Amino acid sequence: MDTVGCTVGYLPPYDALARLAASCFTANTGLDAVIIGPSEAKQIRSLHPASWRLWAFDFVDAGNIAYFDADWFCIGRWDPSGLLPSDDVIASQDFISISDWPLQDDGDIAFQHGEPSRCPRVVTSDRLRRDYIQAVSMFAGITTDPVSWINTGLMLLNRSCHEPWLRSAQQLYLGQVGHHPDYYEHPSLVRAASDLSITFQYLPRRFNVLAAGRRRWPRGIIGLHVKAKHYPEFVQKVVNGTICSPEDVQNYFSCRQG
Repeated sequence: MDTVGCTVGYLPPYDALARLAASCFTANTGLDAVIIGPSEAKQIRSLHPASWRLWAFDFVDAGNIAYFDADWFCIGRWDPSGLLPSDDVIASQDFISISDWPLQDDGDIAFQHGEPSRCPRVVTSDRLRRDYIQAVSMFAGITTDPVSWINTGLMLLNRSCHEPWLRSAQQLYLGQVGHHPDYYEHPSLVRAASDLSITFQYLPRRFNVLAAGRRRWPRGIIGLHVKAKHYPEFVQKVVNGTICSPEDVQNYFSCRQG
């Protein structure tokens, strides 16, 4: 079954970031990538572009989708099609650990290697991002263990199994749950996953590493999730075309360094 990449790119600077993200994805996976942009915006009732991932299957004619955010850059060789189709949503664990933010240390990077697992990584209570977890849980009435949450900035989806999940999240986002001022559609996705008993396989952290201030990262990273507001220089270089390839992203973040 066919697999196609998909991201969202609407308005500067995310239109330029999305083009680079799609280019990096295709260069390192060999798969085509679709950018949901201005032409699709007219068909979506939701106003915030971050939520457009919920409509991915409406705009991508494929049985399997590798969805990635416009600020997630594939900088290592990878074949996501080899993991699809899958009854499970395949993604990395959500950024619920203080190692991800604000410490930006190597606490989770050590968990780089291995295959996808149905068991999320254990995060001890003293390492939890309690403010983030409470904000998402209270907003959407979520009672599931946050250790089980995924980060939806990269996720591998199968149409027959996971389109109903996205549809349910759409309904929650446009209705009962609504738009979170900081986390947008994410509470609706977590709540819908709980309501529908969606199952997950967890990719090792190296597939989705949060970059939110740190410049030097170790080798072996597949996907770098760059929070744009923390890297204005990087964003400007993407916009003006100075950074335009996976190698440029690697070099900027010193990912070739040990």
